[in-house]
Amino acid sequence: MESEAVFRAVFDHAAVGIIITDRKENVIHCNPFVLQLLGMERSDVIGKPVKNLYPSFEWHRIRTHNIRRLGLKHHFETKVINRHGRLIDVTIAASVLKDDKGRVAGSIGFIRDMSERKKLDRIRKEFIGVISHELRTPLVPMREGVSQVLEGLLGAINKGQREYLMIVFNEIDRLKRIIDDLLDIFKFEIDKAPMEKDLIDFNSLVKEAHATFSPRARAKGLSIRMKIPAQSIMLYADGERIKQVFANLVGNASFESERVLAYE
Repeated sequence: MESEAVFRAVFDHAAVGIIITDRKENVIHCNPFVLQLLGMERSDVIGKPVKNLYPSFEWHRIRTHNIRRLGLKHHFETKVINRHGRLIDVTIAASVLKDDKGRVAGSIGFIRDMSERKKLDRIRKEFIGVISHELRTPLVPMREGVSQVLEGLLGAINKGQREYLMIVFNEIDRLKRIIDDLLDIFKFEIDKAPMEKDLIDFNSLVKEAHATFSPRARAKGLSIRMKIPAQSIMLYADGERIKQVFANLVGNASFESERVLAYE
């Protein structure tokens, strides 16, 4: 009896949700954590098919694991539905329960609420997107423009102007290093971050890159040629990332030979 009381105390006060189902996949036991997570009463869960707790597309995906047929322990991320129809991100560790003859008697699942972690992940990705798109991308034409003025490509400047522009130039480089360091720290998240796609005019991006880097090319006796059609080419893409590609391809070019920025 003492061991049963200990088990009941652990079951009721566990910091994870625990659901036990029978061989027909109906819920026969669940702890208070599950009811609190779903905002439900015991009568909403006990005796009901466990699949009712999942959106249909998630239940179909879970069934593809064939946990009961294979008799495996399985860990996966999924979503459950609370009383108000809101989807909750969770992880579940599920195991098959068998009787003394080795027959499947049901299953037990341990559920962790991942809502806060998912929320923090979204905030982090949004922050990384702001750094990458809104801060780093504009630095390339800013630095190039100041550099061209300092080199006299756009006309003569006096000593005072040069000193002030050197401060600006050095601060741009310092900001770029800070941004690059931050992006290196979050490189893994950046690789997973979704693209911010929109309808963009590809011709305009080409013209912008041409205008930014042509003065330096001309100063070296070279040219960047454009071959673009008269009609606009509209793309559904991440414009800021395409700008980064152009900046890397053209801005990092050594201009040792003529560079042609063109597309048919």
